[in-house]
Amino acid sequence: MAKLVLDAAGYENYLADIAELEEKLSKLRRFKGEVAVHEGNVWHDNFTFEQAENEERMLMREISNRYKLLAEAEIVEVGNSLGVELNDIVSIELNTEYGVRNMIVKLVSTLSDNGDEIKEITLNSPMGQAIYQKEPNAAFSYSVNGRILTGTIMNIEKPILLIKSREE
Repeated sequence: MAKLVLDAAGYENYLADIAELEEKLSKLRRFKGEVAVHEGNVWHDNFTFEQAENEERMLMREISNRYKLLAEAEIVEVGNSLGVELNDIVSIELNTEYGVRNMIVKLVSTLSDNGDEIKEITLNSPMGQAIYQKEPNAAFSYSVNGRILTGTIMNIEKPILLIKSREE
């Protein structure tokens, strides 16, 4: 498993995702208890109970894996680097088997449902790891499904950070 890299907002979102999974697990356990009481023989011939147990195990494994990743996560601060950082909008030229493809992507710590027209990629994705901290005109490569893709960073747009003064 690759190391999880998050910024402060991504860390909070990751914790919220874990809390959501834990709430789902809690509801499933309540349902499982109701099924056990109302549907008779719990140990066999109760497909609903067995299905709930399988789903419970999957959720428990998912929650456990997320906590393991979080325990070893790297929390990064967005600075003033010339290279690609979190929340930067990056123009890239990607070499594919069909030719050169120009793309504009936003590097994020976790995906959001904000409806932006710009494609978001996470820092933990193969492309995200390949472009992270690279400067304009730098080449990069990464592997997906056994294929190696290459490209070049064309331009980096840094977000404008608004810093409130202590007096406000």
